[in-house]
Amino acid sequence: MTVCIYNGPGASQMDAKILEFMFSMAFHPHGIPVKMIGIEEINSPNARWQQEGNIIVFGGGEFSRLKQKLSDYGRSAIRSFTASKKYLGICFGAYAGASQIEFFGKDCYKTSDGWGYFNGVARGSLPIAPALYTGKSDSAQLALFHHEKYDIDFPSLYWGGPYFDLSHPATAHAEALTTLKNPASDHVITMGIKVPVEQGSAILLGYHPEAMQHYIRKWVLQFCEEPHDIERIERDMSRHESWKFYIGFACLLDDLNIVKGHSFLHQILNPPSPMDHMIKPAPFKPAYF
Repeated sequence: MTVCIYNGPGASQMDAKILEFMFSMAFHPHGIPVKMIGIEEINSPNARWQQEGNIIVFGGGEFSRLKQKLSDYGRSAIRSFTASKKYLGICFGAYAGASQIEFFGKDCYKTSDGWGYFNGVARGSLPIAPALYTGKSDSAQLALFHHEKYDIDFPSLYWGGPYFDLSHPATAHAEALTTLKNPASDHVITMGIKVPVEQGSAILLGYHPEAMQHYIRKWVLQFCEEPHDIERIERDMSRHESWKFYIGFACLLDDLNIVKGHSFLHQILNPPSPMDHMIKPAPFKPAYF
């Protein structure tokens, strides 16, 4: 069993590194390896990721750049993998998982065909940030999300990802995972869904649960043109205790259900007490996981 994270054309290298670290921190103590795979492996019939992997992850980036490099075989391989295993799409990876994409950015409107795990439309970016999506730091926003199944709120980074309308009959098989309450109205927007795909499943998230508090500043600085964007993000981060940024990622790990019988959310909400270590020495695990 292996977690495969795509890191090739179209992928944000910063996000791919964050995903690799976060999944490694969670899964290595359970003996589950995490590896990066590139476009050459996706496009190669001889690559081992399809046999060895249990989940393939596509994080933030630009879907159109990936489509330019993806061969017919590569697209077929991703669909075949997801039909029997697990697909996780975050931000651009979530756009890719829908049948249709409607993307709104500053002075642009793009439509595209996705991979069709979700028989609906991925729409974004949302006008909840100070500006429509530009790819720069003015599009980054810290927002509060609610996980429907676990009935818990958590802060997370939103940076232009999609939302999903589940009111159409064609989307009846999608399960709402997380929602965002739009600050401009009382309308609840579905930001994360789980979709059955034959014997497999796809989880599509329009936000970045992998972006922990100490990563967000470094990430935003890469695209920062205005110092007040950093000040705004840091001011929003300071309103939340640092451990709460792990809640969204813990919920995602439980939704993926890779480690059977183990709840990462319970682990976050109920950390071991110092007395537990005095009674029985515990194996080393990174903070929180």
